[in-house]
Amino acid sequence: MRNNMWIIVAGVAAVVVVLAALVWQQSAPPPPPTAPAATAAPSPTEAAPASPTPAPHATDTPEATATPTAPATRPPLPVTATGELFLGDGVTITLPAGWVGALRPDPAALGFSDPNGAPLLAAWQDAPTYDDAPARMTLIRVPRAGIPLATFVDDLAAAADAMPDLAVSTQTITDTLRSDGLPAGLLGFSQAEPPGEGWQAVLLDATGENLLLLTFFADETAVEPEAQFRALIASIIF
Repeated sequence: MRNNMWIIVAGVAAVVVVLAALVWQQSAPPPPPTAPAATAAPSPTEAAPASPTPAPHATDTPEATATPTAPATRPPLPVTATGELFLGDGVTITLPAGWVGALRPDPAALGFSDPNGAPLLAAWQDAPTYDDAPARMTLIRVPRAGIPLATFVDDLAAAADAMPDLAVSTQTITDTLRSDGLPAGLLGFSQAEPPGEGWQAVLLDATGENLLLLTFFADETAVEPEAQFRALIASIIF
């Protein structure tokens, strides 16, 4: 049973892109973190120096950060959606036969904690739960923050390539994904252990102010996973 997972998400904090990888692990949950040793409080006459926070820079390569594995007691994802789904702001997506999903899922159920992003949908195929599915996807809305689409995709690729056991196989801007023919960012990636492959599409919404990030990951038992990914993207109507 696939008890643990990481989820590929992308968020924008100001103009810095942060990426975590969508994979699942079949090992036991990691042990809880060790509590830090107690430290003496400073005397009233001493003040700890403030740590300056560096301002984000649009051209900085994002640091790859893995979202911690969600604990085994995370909230379950209830099945609340099938077929054609309204996601808000005029956006719809259609889940194919055999797929079920959770609309606007609890971020904690996905191990997702980026305050700049809003999970719109988590969906999975041919399994009673998200964790056990051979193929799964998430759809997340994040602010674009004025970043060009190509720059956003470049930053995602750089962050993904920096993650252990993850390798980017495709990085492009294409007009073959969206049903309206508009450009979209596309990343393809593979994972060494446990083995699997996935894709992420970066889509501008109708306002141009937000990005929809559809991420799809499949293990070795999934049937024609890339075709399934492309069908999901093509079903999105803005």
